[in-house]
Amino acid sequence: MRYIRRSMNHYLLVATVFLLLGTGCQESSNSSTEIKKGTTLSVPLSETQASKQMVVKNHIVWHWENRFEKEEVYQIKQWLAVIDNAIISTYGKYPFDVHFYIHRAKSGNEPVPWAHTSRGKNQSVHFHVNMDYSLQEFLDDWTAQHEISHLSIPFVGKENAWFSEGYATYMQCQVMELQGVMSSDEVKEKYQSKLSGCKKAFQSNLPVPQAADSLKKAWNYPAMYWGGVSFFWKLNKSYESEIGKGLSEVLMEYVKCCRVNDSSPEKICLKWDEITHTTIASKLLESYTQDPARKHFEEF
Repeated sequence: MRYIRRSMNHYLLVATVFLLLGTGCQESSNSSTEIKKGTTLSVPLSETQASKQMVVKNHIVWHWENRFEKEEVYQIKQWLAVIDNAIISTYGKYPFDVHFYIHRAKSGNEPVPWAHTSRGKNQSVHFHVNMDYSLQEFLDDWTAQHEISHLSIPFVGKENAWFSEGYATYMQCQVMELQGVMSSDEVKEKYQSKLSGCKKAFQSNLPVPQAADSLKKAWNYPAMYWGGVSFFWKLNKSYESEIGKGLSEVLMEYVKCCRVNDSSPEKICLKWDEITHTTIASKLLESYTQDPARKHFEEF
């Protein structure tokens, strides 16, 4: 279900339009009607002196993989400017350039039928967009929040998809709350509903990573993703009760100090332990990789 907080979205849209007035379409000044296929643009989301003083932004490198009309470019940049603002509020500024590859979707019945990250030379997200949808419908979609959240931790390998996808799925809701399209109560309700819904899939004596891998092979991706969410839900709950801060606050510090240095769930959790002066993350990860999966879903 899509959740809308229209008053917040109105404020964000007005702010976004203001920030983009000086630059939103000037980047396409070589063409009076469109951004041409293969164009690469490297600029922050806004470059006016006033916005530099008011707003912290990730540095975005734009890659236009198909032809887009000026109005379409403007809408895409409005959409991703609002999402970037919520990303900054959640994680702080990323310590690297973020590359957005914009493709025109060939099919699909939603604003972003397909998207994925790329972790080679650049930290990148590829968005395949359906421009038949309005700006509001793009803002209500969860895809950008999910994919850009992936970039806040390193690539940990396909064998750890339960961890990376669980992380991005958990955090997309946090981003959407700060964006204003979900309330705190709606986020809590979604977590409980989805975690209860995948409980049956994890009634296994195998540890969570192996149980999740079996679900992946069976093409049950929703259960695999939300099974991974349970780790971060529990981690956040432990942080709040034991150190008085949530996972998002820990991530703010992690992105600032350590994002580019880790390469596995174990190393990430060790770094979170250093930041929090606890062993909460490592002990929880050890339990998830050793104990039966069913144990971790008893409370849902």
